[in-house]
Amino acid sequence: MIEGQDLQRSRLHEASPSSYSNRCSSLTPASAGFLKDIGAWQHIDSSRVQPYHEMQVWDGVSGARISFDWDSASALPFSSPKQNAASPASSTIAYMTENLNLTSALLARLDELGGVSVYDKTRVEDIQLGEETDNLDLRSWPLITLSSGKTLAARLLVGADGANSPVRTFAGIDSRGWDYERHGVVATVQLDGHGWGGDAVKTAYQRFLPTGPVALLPLPGAFSTLVWSTLPQHAAHLKTLSPPDFIAM
Repeated sequence: MIEGQDLQRSRLHEASPSSYSNRCSSLTPASAGFLKDIGAWQHIDSSRVQPYHEMQVWDGVSGARISFDWDSASALPFSSPKQNAASPASSTIAYMTENLNLTSALLARLDELGGVSVYDKTRVEDIQLGEETDNLDLRSWPLITLSSGKTLAARLLVGADGANSPVRTFAGIDSRGWDYERHGVVATVQLDGHGWGGDAVKTAYQRFLPTGPVALLPLPGAFSTLVWSTLPQHAAHLKTLSPPDFIAM
C-alpha cells in the first residue's frame, strides 16, 4: 500500500469529547455492516459515532418538504455502537463519524492482520509495464517507481488515488467532469440542546436554497457537522467571518 500522506496523521489520537474534526462521513447501515464484516468496525471509537434516525428536508423558497425515517420492520446486520432501549438499531438511517475515526479503524485492522507492506509519505513517480528477461516475463505487470527510488512489480495494481490518478492515466481510462460552480463549506457547530427528541432520537436536516443546500448532520452530544454548498464567492466570504457572524448567516 502506497500513501502520499503521513499515516500517523490519519489516526485518531487522544480525541477530545468536545472537539470534532470537520471532515466527517455518513455511513449507511450497509456500509457499516461491510466494515463489521471485514473486522474494522470493532476498532471504531464508538463514543465518536452518532446514529441518526430521521431526516427532515425542505425547500428554502417554496416551503415544500419531505421527512422520512427507517422502516422499523427492517433489521440491520448488527447493532448500533451506541445501542440503547430508546434507540433501536432497526430505526437507524445512517451513522455519522469523523473520517479520522474510520481511517484509524482501518489502519488498526491492517496492523492486526499483518502481511501488508505500507509505504507512507511516498509518491508514485512513474508506472510502466515490465519487460521480458531470461528469468521473468513482466510484460503484463505494472512496475511502480516510488519517490524513494524503490521499484515494485505488481500483478494487480489498484488505483484509489484521487482525481488526477496516475493509475488511471497508466491504464488509459478516460474521465469526464464539469464544474458545478459550487464550493462546500464544512464546520462543526455546537447546538443549544439535543433537539426535540433529546439524545435518543437524532435528526438530520437539509434545506435547499437557490445557491445550494445547507445540511446539519448530528454528531454525539449537542454537536453537528455543517455542510454548506454555495457559490464560490459566498464560500470565500463565509470563511472570513467570525464564529458569531458565521452562525448568524
